[in-house]
Amino acid sequence: MEFNLSELKKKNIINIEDGKDLGKITDMVISFPEGKINGIIAPGKKNSFFGGSELIISFKCVERIGDDAILVRLCEPPTIKEASDEE
Repeated sequence: MEFNLSELKKKNIINIEDGKDLGKITDMVISFPEGKINGIIAPGKKNSFFGGSELIISFKCVERIGDDAILVRLCEPPTIKEASDEE
């Protein structure tokens, strides 16, 4: 099965532990030069002054990619990247 990023960005990320909708993929973490997907990035909490944060979910936590959603089991806490953490 193959997906491109534009297809994946249309799918909601659902945590199957509690049924919570984590939003849609905003980006991915890919290693270079291996080309391995290490994680998916979802929007985090919004902050009216500084933009907000992002959740970086390890790709090994992805259980299934379906027609409408990406099901994840948060096997490890997602990394939270604040908007001010820009490099």
